[in-house]
Amino acid sequence: MKKAVVLGMILLALGTLVYAADAGVSVTGWGRGLFAIEGGEDVEATVTDSWGANMTRVGVSVIGTSDNVGFQVDIDTDVGMPVAGDQQKIWVKPFDMLTLQVGRIYDDTLRGSGSFGAWNWLRYGSMSGDDLVFGRVGVGGQVNFELAVAPTEGFYAFAALGGNGTNLQAAADTAQNVFHGGQFGAGYTITGIGVARAQYIGSPAGAHQTEWINAAFKLTAVPNLTVDAGLYFALKSDDIANYDEIIGLAVDYTAMEALVLHAMANVQLDADADMALEFGAGVDYTVDKENGVGVNADVRYMNDMASANPDGQISFLVGVFKTFANGEVGIGFEAQTTGQFAGAQPVSGAAGDALVWAIPVKLGMHF
Repeated sequence: MKKAVVLGMILLALGTLVYAADAGVSVTGWGRGLFAIEGGEDVEATVTDSWGANMTRVGVSVIGTSDNVGFQVDIDTDVGMPVAGDQQKIWVKPFDMLTLQVGRIYDDTLRGSGSFGAWNWLRYGSMSGDDLVFGRVGVGGQVNFELAVAPTEGFYAFAALGGNGTNLQAAADTAQNVFHGGQFGAGYTITGIGVARAQYIGSPAGAHQTEWINAAFKLTAVPNLTVDAGLYFALKSDDIANYDEIIGLAVDYTAMEALVLHAMANVQLDADADMALEFGAGVDYTVDKENGVGVNADVRYMNDMASANPDGQISFLVGVFKTFANGEVGIGFEAQTTGQFAGAQPVSGAAGDALVWAIPVKLGMHF
């Protein structure tokens, strides 16, 4: 009897999946995990992802789509058990130019990042990458409601509420606080030249501690070259991580089919003209395209203010990888002259200006 019940449940589940597939429901997956041997004064080991002392990221997304209505549910396992992932949302398009979303939302349509090299391996402490040039919608935390319009080709505008520290379920959140903590912006693609973007990023509801203006331009006029430059400007003194302005630059150049060059800069200034400086360069080289074998290399410099170390910080990576249709595997060597890696547990003896090194083994998947 039990076997019959189990068989019936399996058949029902399979039938549901078939129906769901016909209705435009799909399941996708993305994940990354690293096993790393690390050394300071001691040699230790850890299992982590790239960005924090977590377990391996295994993410599953259930996505429903149709012409006018859809949804997305993300589930992740960063902490060793299933938890709500980045997005849980419903979207509706009343007509072609307008999209409404509600739930827990990110929108990367206009985002400008400088992510390469160690950002995709075991990240150096304090390094920059995502949102370097132009912040995603939800840059300070997922937003809860978004209205986006695309009335003409090349133009995109959004108004988003919630996120950035705002909890719309909190009884103290008045409408004034919610709108003050919103994120509002637009971008326009100039054919053959580039993309201009600007946005206002509000403060957490009730706190009003941070208000930013973020503007950026991505130059695409030169073949094989992308130059993306942006400015975060604080409307209040010392608004952005104790700085008044942040200048971000990301450059990518495809020198040949097998060779891609990267560069980045992050300059943060305060009212006293103090500067936190970070510069980086990297290269991706395909050794064997047919078999998916390649090399990543990356070197970075951060001054004393950017690294919180009197002598600053120099970091580098060399990694070898092999890609597959739905994933990758790789091994690398990384070192930095101070502190600890962002995606790893503290290494004994890693304080101050002690050299820290790591040998990460990276596994990744996407379905």
